[in-house]
Amino acid sequence: MALLPAELETSREQASAQYTQVVNALAAGDAQAEAQAEAFLKDHEGSYATLLELQLAKSYVEAGDLTKAAQQLRKVQSSKDATLKTLATVRLARVEAQQGNYDAALKALDGVTAESWKAQVEELRGDIQLRKGDMAAARTAYAASIAAATNPVVQMKLDNLSQ
Repeated sequence: MALLPAELETSREQASAQYTQVVNALAAGDAQAEAQAEAFLKDHEGSYATLLELQLAKSYVEAGDLTKAAQQLRKVQSSKDATLKTLATVRLARVEAQQGNYDAALKALDGVTAESWKAQVEELRGDIQLRKGDMAAARTAYAASIAAATNPVVQMKLDNLSQ
C-alpha cells in the first residue's frame, strides 16, 4: 500500500531526524553509535543510508579501524549517485594507501574518470607513488594534477622531488 503524501513527508522527516541523531552520536564518539548506525542502515535505503555509510567510514578511520572503514566505503561504491560513488572511491584509495596496499589504492584511483576529480586524484596518485618509492611516477602524477588545476601545495610537492 502506497503512503499518502502527508505520511510520506512524515516518514522523510523521521528519517532525517534519525539520521541527524546517529551522525551526532558518531561525531560525539558515543559507544552506542555504531549499533545505532547499523540499525538505521537496516531500516533505510537511499541517500540517507549512503551518507551515513560515509559517516560511519569516517568514524572508523578516526578510531583507527581501517579495515571496517574500507568495508563501509566499498558499500558506498555501489551507490547509484555518481558523486558519492567517486567520493567513496577516493576515500577508499586513501584508506588502502594508509594500510600499505599501494597497488589496490592505485587501482581504485583508476576507476575515477570524472574530469572534475582529476587534480585531486592525480595528487593522491603522486602521494601513493612517492610512498612506493617511484619518484618518476610521482612526478608525472603531480604534473598531471597541476595541469588539471593549479595548486601551490602540489607544486611544492613536485618541486621537493629530487631530480
